[in-house]
Amino acid sequence: MTVDTENAVAAAVRHRLTTLHTRVASGEVPSVQGRKLSVLVLGRYRHQSSYLEGCKPLADLLDISFMTIHASKGGEADYSVIPGMVSGKWGFPSTIPNDPVLRLAMPAAEEFPKAEERRLFYVALTRARRSVLLVTINKRESRFVMELIRDQAVLRTNAIGEVLHSVVCPRCGRGFMVERTSKRGAFLGCRRYPRCKTTLALDGSPSVPVMKPAGGYRKPFTPYRRNR
Repeated sequence: MTVDTENAVAAAVRHRLTTLHTRVASGEVPSVQGRKLSVLVLGRYRHQSSYLEGCKPLADLLDISFMTIHASKGGEADYSVIPGMVSGKWGFPSTIPNDPVLRLAMPAAEEFPKAEERRLFYVALTRARRSVLLVTINKRESRFVMELIRDQAVLRTNAIGEVLHSVVCPRCGRGFMVERTSKRGAFLGCRRYPRCKTTLALDGSPSVPVMKPAGGYRKPFTPYRRNR
């Protein structure tokens, strides 16, 4: 699920959980005999517990709780919500450097990028018995979210569940392709332009990029010959 701003995250989470509550009450979503359906909101950081504000009225049918992902190891719930799937300092994967003393006790760095954060993300994804909701912010998407959309065809939706057109840039992998126009007509261009100048044809396969060479197009070289 994608929202526009950080301030919209809590309201979007509350809306999705309210929708789940309504579906459980109507019988559309099967309940579990003898207990409430459990929802685990998982945060990379403790301060993300604030995303649960306003969810107490749902407690009659849903057992909603917050845990950090580290603390959730070994735990399970029917549903899980992972907010904070963004890039940046307080993002996931985290870019906050480890304490220098702690690094001395850690094994040598692994070649795979963000290996430890990827393992933590796997822990978060596997806490749910039924489904997982990832919450990100427009233009601040986590690299993990982008990889899931690109490699696993995970659908991206807005706050009310509408599916959003999502073609990940095949070159930088950090932006979505958006429709643009030029003198030659409409095409798809990377949202990160001018940092990334990748383009795709509208009627072509998203996996076959139409890219300009780094130095631009050049005329074929023709040797100069003097007239004799």
